[in-house]
Amino acid sequence: MDYSLSKGEAHLWIAKLDAAAAADALPALYALLAPDEQARADRFHFDARRHEFILAKAYLRKLLGRYLQQAPKDIAFAYTEHKKPYLSTPSNPPLAFNASDSHGMALYGFTYNEAIGVDIEKMRPNVHCDELVERFFSVVEAARYQQVPETEKCDAFFNAWTRKEAFIKAIGKGLSFPLDEFDVSLAPDEPAALLAIRGDAEAANAWPLQEVAAPLGYKAAVVTKGESAIKIYNASTLSMAS
Repeated sequence: MDYSLSKGEAHLWIAKLDAAAAADALPALYALLAPDEQARADRFHFDARRHEFILAKAYLRKLLGRYLQQAPKDIAFAYTEHKKPYLSTPSNPPLAFNASDSHGMALYGFTYNEAIGVDIEKMRPNVHCDELVERFFSVVEAARYQQVPETEKCDAFFNAWTRKEAFIKAIGKGLSFPLDEFDVSLAPDEPAALLAIRGDAEAANAWPLQEVAAPLGYKAAVVTKGESAIKIYNASTLSMAS
Protein backbone atom coordinates (compact mmCIF):
# COMPACT_ATOMS: atom_id res chain seq x y z
CA MET A 1 0.00 0.00 0.00
CA ASP A 2 1.34 3.42 -1.03
CA TYR A 3 0.63 5.98 1.70
CA SER A 4 1.78 8.94 -0.39
CA LEU A 5 -0.79 11.72 -0.30
CA SER A 6 -0.70 14.58 -2.78
CA LYS A 7 -2.07 18.09 -2.52
CA GLY A 8 -5.52 18.00 -4.07
CA GLU A 9 -6.27 14.50 -2.76
CA ALA A 10 -8.14 13.14 0.21
CA HIS A 11 -7.70 9.58 1.38
CA LEU A 12 -10.64 7.95 3.14
CA TRP A 13 -10.44 4.71 5.10
CA ILE A 14 -13.45 2.65 6.16
CA ALA A 15 -12.89 0.27 9.07
CA LYS A 16 -15.08 -2.36 10.63
CA LEU A 17 -14.61 -2.14 14.39
CA ASP A 18 -14.69 -5.88 14.96
CA ALA A 19 -13.58 -6.29 18.56
CA ALA A 20 -14.11 -10.07 18.48
CA ALA A 21 -11.73 -10.48 15.55
CA ALA A 22 -9.15 -8.21 17.21
CA ALA A 23 -9.58 -9.61 20.73
CA ASP A 24 -6.01 -10.92 21.00
CA ALA A 25 -4.63 -7.55 19.90
CA LEU A 26 -6.73 -5.37 22.21
CA PRO A 27 -4.17 -5.12 25.07
CA ALA A 28 -1.46 -3.99 22.65
CA LEU A 29 -3.84 -1.56 20.95
CA TYR A 30 -4.85 -0.10 24.32
CA ALA A 31 -1.16 0.48 25.04
CA LEU A 32 -0.89 2.64 21.90
CA LEU A 33 -3.35 5.18 23.30
CA ALA A 34 -2.38 8.32 25.15
CA PRO A 35 -3.25 8.46 28.88
CA ASP A 36 -6.29 10.68 28.26
CA GLU A 37 -7.57 8.24 25.62
CA GLN A 38 -7.03 5.30 27.97
CA ALA A 39 -8.94 7.17 30.67
CA ARG A 40 -11.86 7.71 28.27
CA ALA A 41 -11.80 4.02 27.35
CA ASP A 42 -11.88 3.04 31.01
CA ARG A 43 -15.02 5.09 31.61
CA PHE A 44 -17.17 2.92 29.33
CA HIS A 45 -19.44 0.63 31.34
CA PHE A 46 -19.86 -1.97 28.61
CA ASP A 47 -16.99 -4.00 27.18
CA ALA A 48 -18.31 -3.88 23.61
CA ARG A 49 -18.34 -0.08 23.46
CA ARG A 50 -14.98 0.18 25.24
CA HIS A 51 -13.40 -2.24 22.78
CA GLU A 52 -14.85 -0.35 19.80
CA PHE A 53 -13.44 2.88 21.21
CA ILE A 54 -9.97 1.34 21.58
CA LEU A 55 -10.11 -0.01 18.03
CA ALA A 56 -11.28 3.30 16.61
CA LYS A 57 -8.47 5.24 18.26
CA ALA A 58 -5.88 2.60 17.38
CA TYR A 59 -6.88 2.62 13.71
CA LEU A 60 -6.45 6.40 13.64
CA ARG A 61 -3.01 6.20 15.23
CA LYS A 62 -1.88 3.40 12.93
CA LEU A 63 -3.04 5.26 9.83
CA LEU A 64 -1.45 8.51 10.96
CA GLY A 65 1.73 6.61 11.75
CA ARG A 66 1.96 5.40 8.18
CA TYR A 67 1.30 8.82 6.63
CA LEU A 68 3.71 10.53 9.01
CA GLN A 69 6.21 7.65 9.18
CA GLN A 70 6.06 7.73 12.96
CA ALA A 71 5.37 5.16 15.63
CA PRO A 72 1.61 5.27 16.38
CA LYS A 73 2.21 5.58 20.13
CA ASP A 74 4.42 8.64 19.63
CA ILE A 75 1.74 10.67 17.85
CA ALA A 76 0.46 13.46 20.11
CA PHE A 77 -2.75 15.42 19.68
CA ALA A 78 -3.85 18.87 20.68
CA TYR A 79 -7.45 20.03 20.57
CA THR A 80 -9.22 23.17 19.41
CA GLU A 81 -11.67 24.95 21.69
CA HIS A 82 -14.40 22.88 20.03
CA LYS A 83 -12.54 19.60 20.72
CA LYS A 84 -11.36 18.92 17.17
CA PRO A 85 -8.03 17.04 17.35
CA TYR A 86 -4.95 18.07 15.40
CA LEU A 87 -1.29 17.11 15.48
CA SER A 88 0.47 18.87 18.34
CA THR A 89 3.66 18.82 16.25
CA PRO A 90 2.65 19.90 12.73
CA SER A 91 3.87 17.81 9.83
CA ASN A 92 5.42 19.28 6.70
CA PRO A 93 3.25 19.79 4.72
CA PRO A 94 0.54 20.04 7.40
CA LEU A 95 -1.63 16.93 7.44
CA ALA A 96 -5.31 17.46 8.23
CA PHE A 97 -7.35 14.52 9.44
CA ASN A 98 -10.75 13.67 10.87
CA ALA A 99 -12.52 10.56 12.16
CA SER A 100 -16.03 9.33 12.81
CA ASP A 101 -17.49 6.08 14.11
CA SER A 102 -20.98 4.67 14.51
CA HIS A 103 -22.19 1.27 15.69
CA GLY A 104 -19.25 -0.85 14.62
CA MET A 105 -17.98 1.13 11.60
CA ALA A 106 -15.46 3.96 11.39
CA LEU A 107 -14.45 6.46 8.72
CA TYR A 108 -11.12 8.30 8.60
CA GLY A 109 -10.08 11.15 6.31
CA PHE A 110 -6.62 12.59 5.53
CA THR A 111 -5.67 15.52 3.31
CA TYR A 112 -3.16 18.32 2.81
CA ASN A 113 -5.99 20.61 1.66
CA GLU A 114 -6.10 22.59 4.91
CA ALA A 115 -9.16 20.94 6.46
CA ILE A 116 -11.38 17.87 6.27
CA GLY A 117 -14.52 16.62 8.00
CA VAL A 118 -16.03 13.15 7.77
CA ASP A 119 -19.11 11.52 9.21
CA ILE A 120 -20.54 8.02 9.13
CA GLU A 121 -23.87 7.02 10.64
CA LYS A 122 -25.74 3.77 10.99
CA MET A 123 -29.29 4.18 9.66
CA ARG A 124 -31.08 3.19 12.86
CA PRO A 125 -34.84 2.58 12.61
CA ASN A 126 -35.52 4.00 16.09
CA VAL A 127 -34.35 7.52 15.13
CA HIS A 128 -37.23 10.02 15.13
CA CYS A 129 -36.33 11.60 11.82
CA ASP A 130 -39.32 13.96 11.48
CA GLU A 131 -38.78 15.37 14.96
CA LEU A 132 -35.05 15.93 14.41
CA VAL A 133 -35.65 17.62 11.06
CA GLU A 134 -38.12 20.02 12.66
CA ARG A 135 -35.78 20.71 15.55
CA PHE A 136 -32.39 21.06 13.86
CA PHE A 137 -32.66 21.45 10.07
CA SER A 138 -32.97 24.72 8.18
CA VAL A 139 -36.31 25.91 6.84
CA VAL A 140 -35.12 25.12 3.31
CA GLU A 141 -34.09 21.58 4.25
CA ALA A 142 -37.28 20.91 6.23
CA ALA A 143 -39.40 21.97 3.25
CA ARG A 144 -37.41 19.74 0.89
CA TYR A 145 -37.64 16.86 3.36
CA GLN A 146 -41.44 17.11 3.37
CA GLN A 147 -41.45 16.69 -0.42
CA VAL A 148 -39.56 13.38 -0.23
CA PRO A 149 -41.75 10.24 -0.49
CA GLU A 150 -42.41 8.63 2.87
CA THR A 151 -40.47 5.51 1.91
CA GLU A 152 -37.36 7.61 1.23
CA LYS A 153 -37.43 9.90 4.25
CA CYS A 154 -35.03 7.78 6.31
CA ASP A 155 -32.49 7.95 3.48
CA ALA A 156 -33.05 11.70 3.14
CA PHE A 157 -32.60 12.33 6.84
CA PHE A 158 -29.32 10.42 7.10
CA ASN A 159 -28.08 11.99 3.86
CA ALA A 160 -28.56 15.41 5.40
CA TRP A 161 -27.32 14.49 8.88
CA THR A 162 -24.00 13.05 7.70
CA ARG A 163 -23.46 15.97 5.31
CA LYS A 164 -24.18 18.54 7.99
CA GLU A 165 -21.94 16.77 10.52
CA ALA A 166 -19.11 16.51 8.01
CA PHE A 167 -19.32 20.25 7.30
CA ILE A 168 -19.31 21.44 10.91
CA LYS A 169 -16.42 19.07 11.62
CA ALA A 170 -14.47 20.37 8.61
CA ILE A 171 -14.77 23.98 9.74
CA GLY A 172 -13.78 22.91 13.24
CA LYS A 173 -16.77 24.36 15.07
CA GLY A 174 -18.80 21.26 15.80
CA LEU A 175 -22.29 21.79 17.15
CA SER A 176 -21.40 25.33 18.20
CA PHE A 177 -22.22 26.18 14.58
CA PRO A 178 -26.05 26.08 14.32
CA LEU A 179 -27.28 23.32 12.01
CA ASP A 180 -30.01 25.56 10.63
CA GLU A 181 -27.51 28.19 9.44
CA PHE A 182 -26.62 26.26 6.28
CA ASP A 183 -28.35 24.06 3.72
CA VAL A 184 -27.31 20.70 2.24
CA SER A 185 -28.97 18.54 -0.38
CA LEU A 186 -30.81 15.55 1.02
CA ALA A 187 -33.15 13.91 -1.50
CA PRO A 188 -31.93 10.46 -2.60
CA ASP A 189 -32.05 11.52 -6.26
CA GLU A 190 -29.91 14.64 -5.74
CA PRO A 191 -26.10 14.78 -5.69
CA ALA A 192 -24.45 15.61 -2.38
CA ALA A 193 -23.86 19.35 -2.08
CA LEU A 194 -23.43 22.17 0.39
CA LEU A 195 -26.02 24.56 -1.04
CA ALA A 196 -25.76 27.70 1.06
CA ILE A 197 -24.36 29.21 4.24
CA ARG A 198 -26.50 31.92 5.77
CA GLY A 199 -24.86 35.34 5.58
CA ASP A 200 -22.14 34.30 3.11
CA ALA A 201 -23.47 33.29 -0.29
CA GLU A 202 -20.03 32.50 -1.73
CA ALA A 203 -18.63 30.49 1.20
CA ALA A 204 -20.37 27.25 0.26
CA ASN A 205 -18.23 27.01 -2.89
CA ALA A 206 -15.08 26.77 -0.77
CA TRP A 207 -16.26 23.57 0.95
CA PRO A 208 -16.99 20.82 -1.59
CA LEU A 209 -19.17 18.10 -0.10
CA GLN A 210 -19.20 14.53 -1.37
CA GLU A 211 -21.15 11.41 -0.48
CA VAL A 212 -19.00 8.43 0.52
CA ALA A 213 -19.90 4.91 -0.56
CA ALA A 214 -20.60 3.32 2.81
CA PRO A 215 -21.37 -0.27 3.84
CA LEU A 216 -25.00 -1.40 3.59
CA GLY A 217 -27.10 0.21 6.30
CA TYR A 218 -24.80 3.23 6.74
CA LYS A 219 -24.50 6.71 5.27
CA ALA A 220 -21.28 8.72 5.06
CA ALA A 221 -20.01 12.06 3.77
CA VAL A 222 -16.82 14.09 3.48
CA VAL A 223 -16.16 17.83 3.24
CA THR A 224 -12.76 19.33 2.37
CA LYS A 225 -11.40 22.85 2.07
CA GLY A 226 -11.15 23.14 -1.71
CA GLU A 227 -11.66 20.48 -4.35
CA SER A 228 -10.19 17.09 -3.53
CA ALA A 229 -9.92 13.88 -5.49
CA ILE A 230 -11.26 11.21 -3.16
CA LYS A 231 -9.60 7.81 -2.81
CA ILE A 232 -11.30 5.23 -0.59
CA TYR A 233 -9.50 2.34 1.08
CA ASN A 234 -10.55 -0.60 3.19
CA ALA A 235 -8.81 -0.54 6.54
CA SER A 236 -9.10 -4.33 6.87
CA THR A 237 -5.83 -4.36 4.92
CA LEU A 238 -4.20 -2.73 7.94
CA SER A 239 -2.83 -5.24 10.40
CA MET A 240 -3.99 -4.54 13.94
CA ALA A 241 -1.58 -7.06 15.40
CA SER A 242 1.60 -5.25 14.43
